[in-house]
Amino acid sequence: MPKGIWAWSLVLVLHCWSSLSQQMHIQAKCNEDIILPCSVNKLSDTYRYIVWYRNETAIIKRKVNDVTFYNKSSPASLGVRGSLVLQNVQTSDSGYYQCFLAADVGQKDRESHVLLTVSECVTVSPTWSSPGGLQEAEGK
Repeated sequence: MPKGIWAWSLVLVLHCWSSLSQQMHIQAKCNEDIILPCSVNKLSDTYRYIVWYRNETAIIKRKVNDVTFYNKSSPASLGVRGSLVLQNVQTSDSGYYQCFLAADVGQKDRESHVLLTVSECVTVSPTWSSPGGLQEAEGK
């Protein structure tokens, strides 16, 4: 393999490994409220805006004090240090989430990834015995 191709292959592998190393996997139960951290956001960070994506579709964006919601079906808000707060999660909320920080001029954009898996929602319906069944059980 020529040296140039080898060097580019190494750069690509290191970039992919770096991206994967920042991915977190969170498992949640149906109807829980959860917080997805933006692991690249530090208290001292300054950035132009933050956007959260789910499966590559924008959910919410904050630029200074202006917040834009892109997906009205799932209640979402921004928490401490740019975390994404999801309320009453359902199985359909499972997916690949990305926190993207657009850097100030001259700085580097940053992103982190979270894989969310929400358990199946189980509904339990009460079982009722017929009065005849209770009488038979009492008579034995």
